[in-house]
Amino acid sequence: MVHGGSRDEVLQKVSEIVRLLGQACRAHDVLFSTEILKKAEGRLGD
Repeated sequence: MVHGGSRDEVLQKVSEIVRLLGQACRAHDVLFSTEILKKAEGRLGD
């Protein structure tokens, strides 16, 4: 997962990761969220 302040920043980071991994990076997808999701503590067994 890559976070950034803008789409361009994220794409630059992804490009750098792909460059560093070389042939070890066989495939990847870049997805952008369109909503700010509520960050809540996970609860199990409620």
